[in-house]
Amino acid sequence: MTLSSRLLALPLLAALAGCGTMESDQATSPQQRLYRDAYRQISETYIDPVSPETLATAGLKRLSRLDPAFTAERRGSEIALLRGGVDLHRMAAPPSDDARGWSAVTAQFIAMAKTASADMAAKSDEQIDEIVLNGALTALDRFSQYAKPDTARERRAERNGFSGIGIGLDARGADIRITSVMADSPAGRAGLRKDDRILSIDGKPAMNLPTSELAGLLRGTPGTTVALTLLRPPASQPFSVTMPRAFLVVPTVTSTHDQHNAVFHVTSFNHLTASSLAEQLRKVRSEMGPELKGIILDLRGNRGGLLDQAVDMASLFLDSGTVISITGRHPEMIRRFETTPRGLADGLPMAVLVNGGSASSAEVVAAALQDTGRAVVIGSSSFGKGTAQTVLRLPNDGELTITSARMVTPGGYPLNEHGVVPTICTADLNDQPAGVTPALRRALADLGGGLAARPRAMLDEAGWSELRRRCPTQRAEPSLDFRVASRVLGDAALYRQTMGPANTAVAVAP
Repeated sequence: MTLSSRLLALPLLAALAGCGTMESDQATSPQQRLYRDAYRQISETYIDPVSPETLATAGLKRLSRLDPAFTAERRGSEIALLRGGVDLHRMAAPPSDDARGWSAVTAQFIAMAKTASADMAAKSDEQIDEIVLNGALTALDRFSQYAKPDTARERRAERNGFSGIGIGLDARGADIRITSVMADSPAGRAGLRKDDRILSIDGKPAMNLPTSELAGLLRGTPGTTVALTLLRPPASQPFSVTMPRAFLVVPTVTSTHDQHNAVFHVTSFNHLTASSLAEQLRKVRSEMGPELKGIILDLRGNRGGLLDQAVDMASLFLDSGTVISITGRHPEMIRRFETTPRGLADGLPMAVLVNGGSASSAEVVAAALQDTGRAVVIGSSSFGKGTAQTVLRLPNDGELTITSARMVTPGGYPLNEHGVVPTICTADLNDQPAGVTPALRRALADLGGGLAARPRAMLDEAGWSELRRRCPTQRAEPSLDFRVASRVLGDAALYRQTMGPANTAVAVAP
């Protein structure tokens, strides 16, 4: 989940994401500016105190990935770069909190390493920066990461939208194959299909071009045109099509419905996810009318995204209350996110499906609906990523994703490492209709007095370990989850029992 200078999971810490240029840059190289901004922003943003010195030394140790002969070590008041155990360069160690000084050390050590090693000299600055910055982040948690410029631009496009024609590509072989076509996109309206081969773009042969260059050719200012020459197997003759580019946002919500239940599958959280779900919910309610008896929200495999979207999505189903609380080192990172009055479901029975691929914002939504008694959660234990990240843009157009806050659910327990444990677990059951009955019997027995009946905020770590052991994480998305959800939503008494602790069990027919 991320703050892009939004919590990724919000429009916070925007001031941190572009600071670091207050000093004069006249005598500073682009590479040194990159490391200065990176070290400063990480030390200001990370949830726990960390110094530029710690980051720089961790990053310089990674030079051994490019040439095993290199090491960097602190020697009293100096920092030394060694090759094969022999001193190559020494510098006075700056103060631990001096981002500018440690960026100068980093840039000079990289320059010296390139002059001393053919392997280093053969690498581009971008490749070296990626190695060193990822090394620096080993001093942080596993969710903090660096994205090089091409990757960062793709991630921004996923979060915020992009101008293009609306296709996915597979460029791993000689052929450039279309893997997907977005509905209501220029490519869709022009008749492009999955498995079409792109031969050229605006007259430039597409074969053997890297994916980043292909994306650059296809994207551009909305309204400008792009001409493609394509081949549609098994035909042997190519054809050409010209289409305008348009601003596009990757769709993250799809909906279906059966006789009585609406099903919404949410793949991630970008800036239109909550509004898209709201629109589709209104549409399904209009189409089904009084036949709509329940809602199934499928968050399996959803790795998360923008936190404000998770709050807005939970608000679609809650009338009031807290969705999530966050706590961090900075005062602006201590917040409680309350529902916004947007309830659209009128109290319809609701089930949420999760699995080991459900993380971050997906876990925020599932935990909020579970803790407030709004939905029964079904599936296997979620991933357990209960931290929020801030996305910080760097001078090279890359991005740092830095953990800046920890999350607490409405029920009062920390989400990180604990995740969401379903009320009805299907993890160890065969994906067959016969699995419905044992899943329900086990859940009702636990709710009647087992570990699951205890308030989760009261569990110690041993209790949490046992709770997750009983419902292990899995990445599968069994159809059994839908069968259980349909059964529960179709039985009012069973639904009430599975919403929380019960003194008596509902009889479940075989």
